[in-house]
Amino acid sequence: MRRIIHPWFCGALIALYGALSPLTVHAHPHAWIDLKSTVIFDAEGRITALTQEWSFDEFYSAFVMEGINADDPELDKVLQEVTRSNLANLREFDYFTLVRTDGQKVDLADVTDFNGGTRDRRYWMRFTIPFKAALDPRAHDVSFAVFDPTYYIEILYAPNDPLSLTGTGASGCRADIIAPTPNMDVIGLAAGLDATESAGNALGENFADKVTMICQ
Repeated sequence: MRRIIHPWFCGALIALYGALSPLTVHAHPHAWIDLKSTVIFDAEGRITALTQEWSFDEFYSAFVMEGINADDPELDKVLQEVTRSNLANLREFDYFTLVRTDGQKVDLADVTDFNGGTRDRRYWMRFTIPFKAALDPRAHDVSFAVFDPTYYIEILYAPNDPLSLTGTGASGCRADIIAPTPNMDVIGLAAGLDATESAGNALGENFADKVTMICQ
């Protein structure tokens, strides 16, 4: 079964991107995801989960679809299994999702609700991450960011409808996206890494959009 392509999982994407153009191996990142997030509230106004949709770039999408017949009547089931495998790999890394309340990391539960497919030649997957404990954004600071810690993959919010809130308890709340402001040293470090190199797991957060919850 195919799995999400990342240095932690295999080196195939390195070869793929290196073959496309010599420019693609000169700096991080090497793959791209357009992100949409939905913050899920319960009736008491607490945040219980995040739903995310990742839309992968065309190069990675083509790699995922290699050997898959787009006219296969079982295509939906095949892509569901691709998504299941991707999420199983991502679980070790909290699905590339860091949630904080009052500055403390929030424990995430396993994803069980997910789907995957293709749209405009791009593979996408949608999944819901439950929190192990609901968060009250009126009593505590709540924020989250979605990023590859190594910055091999860049994850940025989609230009159209990137963020939404749902649930009866969402009334009076909004979510603000704060763009990253990496310093020149960090930018230079990322620019100097080729596809075979890593600066560790502290690089990606410097380039991540941060979402903060504001509730009245």
